[in-house]
Amino acid sequence: MISTPAIVAAYRGEILLGRVENYVRRGRPLKAKAITYLKARYLAAVRLYRETSDLQEIFDLEAEVALRGETMPSLKVQACDFARRQQQHLDRLDAGPAAWGEAERTVVAAAQAFFDDCRKAPKH
Repeated sequence: MISTPAIVAAYRGEILLGRVENYVRRGRPLKAKAITYLKARYLAAVRLYRETSDLQEIFDLEAEVALRGETMPSLKVQACDFARRQQQHLDRLDAGPAAWGEAERTVVAAAQAFFDDCRKAPKH
């Protein structure tokens, strides 16, 4: 049996893949930017996050960095609410069911449904 953290990691990868696909369809508007700019802008965007309309820039930055095979800066160094909440959420997911709240149970249920769909998919 695959562990819950592995299933959640695969699900998070699927979400990133969808964001990358959306970003590429829109023409990769950040393609010409330097990687240092992208990472600095990501940290600034996360720090300045206020509402869900701000998420598109964060998602685009994550997508461009992923397309380049790079990793994003750790959110653990960020003191802002969005980064702190996101990191706490990921830490609770990794800690296991005893640490989960409603949001984590929802993510795990969606990840498990994704995993089940993958197992049922026709093999090539």
